Amino acid sequence: MSETMSLSSLNKPPKFFISAGEASSDAHAAGVIREIRAIHPEASFHGLGGPQMAEAGCNLLENMVDKSAMLHHVLGKLGWYRAIHRKTVDWLDAEKPDALITVDSFDGNMFLIWAAHKRRIPVLIFVAPQLWAWFPARSWLIRKAGARVASILPFEQEWYSKRGISVEFVGHPLFDDYVPPESPSESYSTTLPKDVKQHIDPTPTVALLPGSRMHELEYHWPVLQQIAWRIRQRYAEARFLTSALSEQQSQWLKENGDPMLGIEISCKSLEEVVGQSQLAVLSSGTATLQVAKQGCPMVVIYHIPSILWALLGRTLITTPYLCIVNILAQRELVPEFMPVGGRLAEAADKAIGLLESTSRCDKMRSELLALCETLCRPNPAGQVAQMATDMIKTENGSNG
Repeated sequence: MSETMSLSSLNKPPKFFISAGEASSDAHAAGVIREIRAIHPEASFHGLGGPQMAEAGCNLLENMVDKSAMLHHVLGKLGWYRAIHRKTVDWLDAEKPDALITVDSFDGNMFLIWAAHKRRIPVLIFVAPQLWAWFPARSWLIRKAGARVASILPFEQEWYSKRGISVEFVGHPLFDDYVPPESPSESYSTTLPKDVKQHIDPTPTVALLPGSRMHELEYHWPVLQQIAWRIRQRYAEARFLTSALSEQQSQWLKENGDPMLGIEISCKSLEEVVGQSQLAVLSSGTATLQVAKQGCPMVVIYHIPSILWALLGRTLITTPYLCIVNILAQRELVPEFMPVGGRLAEAADKAIGLLESTSRCDKMRSELLALCETLCRPNPAGQVAQMATDMIKTENGSNG
């Protein structure tokens, strides 16, 4: 069968199973579904995901987005996950899809990748697992399953290729059609001493961003408020903003917030909140790239129970930095405190130092915007859709 054949020449419309476990991956998966439909309108989609996938035309076996969890929080839901596993495997056996696409959440999708491999179902992984950061030995599963990987970070292509895995850098979905904000009107001067204070704003606005998952809020909201109080000691009129994903989260933040800080809590988008701020103090994760996209200086923290850090921590982590911005920059472009326990004063001092120096902020802003440009590729979802349809062509060609 020719590589140039169209999907319409297959014996039947292709059937995809797509798995996405969180709100961000639900959005990415929905984009891929729409792009595949543009190539082949009669394709059918089933999967594990959320409301955006359903809206794009995917028949959901289960809504996973509301149940998303990470690390030790998965332990309390093992029974539920086992039931989903069984339900999904039964569906794969009965329906025999032409391809499986998993989107992020590698730990949650490992069982599904292996189940598809055993059933000779081609696998495409969108959003390469960050195995280069911790426990890289898990790459054997991807190689053994013959899965193809759509990477959203440029250096991952070389990392996966060296391990015998088929990979393509498609660009980061956050930076599709990215247009950088205006650069600072005056570039920083490298000749200024580090301790020079310029144009100190007595009423700075600081974004406090604890994360999107409930356990992240529980861990980071108290920490961020302690840092905010230290900033308030330096800037008595400092203004603090935060963004909640839902009214429920907003209410929780209010109930667990210190009214004396007067933190402005809203369901505005993260981009809107950051756009009003001179500085962001936030938990590590994809949000750091969203803040970088705005060219906003930042200090990154992450709280993890000391016992969990002692058990896992540096025994499994293989990178010198944990914040994705610093990993991409291969240096500490932004201050990171992970774990933050015992370093609250230091984190607050870094935040205050940035607020006190226009030159430092301009330098960080310029470097963040330059970093963001390396993540841009046109239409990542469209590239993933093409990889998926090409994968089916190849499989049908080899079977024909």
